[in-house]
Parts: sequence; C-alpha cells; structure tokens
Amino acid sequence: MSEPARVELTLLGQTLTIRTEAAPDYVRSLAKYLEDRVATVKKRGVRDPGVALALAALDIADELFRAREDVSRREG
Repeated sequence: MSEPARVELTLLGQTLTIRTEAAPDYVRSLAKYLEDRVATVKKRGVRDPGVALALAALDIADELFRAREDVSRREG
C-alpha cells in the first residue's frame, strides 16, 4: 500500500488540498468531472454554486445507485 500523497485541487474556485492513496491524475480527473457536472447544472439556470454542487452530487449519486442496481440484477 502506498503512502498517501497530497493533491491540490481547485473546485468551484476554491483550492483544496487532500491526502489520498489514489494517483494524483485520477483525483484531478474526478474533480474535473464534478466541475463539468456543476457547469451542466448551471447551464440549466442554477446560479448559486453551492446549490449547483449539491444538485450535481445528487445526480452523480443517482447514477451510481442505478448502476449498482443494474449490476445486482445481472448478478442475481
């Protein structure tokens, strides 16, 4: 197991430093994905960044839960 590394991200204009065992490029790609999803929500007229982030997170969580359901159905 590798030693956790510090990765600096900018998310919604705020700089965050996180410690993670994941590859820095992978973590940055996750942040980029989230930024893109927030931008999509904002295009629909949501102006508040916090609300846009929450709605994007709910949308991503919905995708995850549906994907898990699909896997369970295929396996079961």
